Amino acid sequence: MYFLLTMSFLTLMMTLRSFLIVLGTYKDPVLASFEHYGEEKVSSPIFTLIVWATLFLYFALFLYYRAGILFILGLVTGTMLASMRDRLDDWRSKYHAIFRMFPRWYFELVQRTDREERRRIAYLWLRLPLQTRLLYNAHSEYFHQWVDLVLLSITR
Repeated sequence: MYFLLTMSFLTLMMTLRSFLIVLGTYKDPVLASFEHYGEEKVSSPIFTLIVWATLFLYFALFLYYRAGILFILGLVTGTMLASMRDRLDDWRSKYHAIFRMFPRWYFELVQRTDREERRRIAYLWLRLPLQTRLLYNAHSEYFHQWVDLVLLSITR
């Protein structure tokens, strides 16, 4: 029982986190994807939200229904999705307009900067104090002003 409550709570928190990423009010994971050298690893915030919301519903249903039926349903569904992983990746790339929906600030940042500038912005984001990051997460205008200042400081 405690395991189910704990898992339900954790998946609810991850669902809320994914929802805030989709809304654009939590910028840390998206900016963290810019830190890596080489090709950018583009994630899908909508797909992540769907996965976490499904896991939350699955664990929450365990609290109300018989565990045997839900365990079998989860096992069959998990096995089916694992066997269709390549097809799901193809489907995700085919319908990239749906699954690569990012907040407006992301597209403005990608249009205004190149790969190296985004990587530097991501590293400087880590050096910001927590309260400043919370302010920039909540207000995209202030975030864009900060990005402009960073771009001015790194130009040669």
